[in-house]
Amino acid sequence: MTFNSQHTGKCDIKELVRSFALTAVFNSVISLALYFLVLKQDRFLDVFAISQLIGLSICACVHIGMYLGARLGVKAMWGGISVGLFAGIGFGSLLSWYFLSFFQGISLSYYYQNVFKYAAAFGVIFGIPIIYFFSSWSRIQESEKAVQKEKIKRLTLEKEASRISLKLLQAQIEPHFLFNTLSNILTLLDTDVDKGKAMLMDLNEYLRVSLQRTRTPMVTLAQEFEMLRRYLNIYKVRMGERLTFSIPESPYGDDISFPPMIIQPLVENAIRHGLEPKIDGGHISIHYEQKEGVLEITIADTGQGLGPASTRGGVGIDNVNQRLKSIYGEASGVTLSPNLPNGLQAVIRVLP
Repeated sequence: MTFNSQHTGKCDIKELVRSFALTAVFNSVISLALYFLVLKQDRFLDVFAISQLIGLSICACVHIGMYLGARLGVKAMWGGISVGLFAGIGFGSLLSWYFLSFFQGISLSYYYQNVFKYAAAFGVIFGIPIIYFFSSWSRIQESEKAVQKEKIKRLTLEKEASRISLKLLQAQIEPHFLFNTLSNILTLLDTDVDKGKAMLMDLNEYLRVSLQRTRTPMVTLAQEFEMLRRYLNIYKVRMGERLTFSIPESPYGDDISFPPMIIQPLVENAIRHGLEPKIDGGHISIHYEQKEGVLEITIADTGQGLGPASTRGGVGIDNVNQRLKSIYGEASGVTLSPNLPNGLQAVIRVLP
């Protein structure tokens, strides 16, 4: 018997066929038990046929009763199952009499007096536990399906939360960066046209790639490093010799998938809070290492470092941490530590 956990009365053809097949197996076992233990004097074919006709009739009527009753609620569904049990016994008994009448010429009165009461009794005795077994089995299946649906729903929500977090993060970063850059470009177009054009080209390429990344859940490290190179080139025009940087150009990064806009907030954090406030600026280095499936990306700067009242681990770092954990699990995240002799080091650790 198949029972829909939501009580919608929907009929699953595969489950229905499986239910009839299992019922036929139970009927066969019951007929063997009756023949060898109780009714040794009767022909096995008759016992087997009656067992199948009554058992399959109960299965069909219970399904019909459940299907009709489920539309009205849980109580009506179980009422339909109960009615279906007795209707199945009656209908199966009638089919059994037709079978015996056709092959042995047994009259209806003889069948009623000598066969029906035993068939009905065995139908109730075996029908109730069989229905209970099937209902329990179906509930287990429905529970497993519900768990799978819940997992899919949770993963979908986590993915959506990650996407929203990415857009919020970009909304937080880009206006500050964009307005300052455009202001610098306008100034350079009056004082140094070549630098202004170079900065505008880098900004155009950076924005183009950045917009593409918002539609892509994963990129490669090589692609992310290329966008960071554009990003830092823009800052280098603004800061001049006060900013130097090194980004890996290793081809191995082409094969490593990584979510976009994870490294950039840490780079911006290093510039805004570490290098820009420092008179002589400093250096930013980015490197990565992958061992036994664990990926570590380090962003180190020689800026002001973590002071006693530092807020360098603020909203941007929290957003990055949340995104990493939603994508890779709780063991992944960002850690901040001093970059001796001066500066800050942010390490992204991603576990498979």
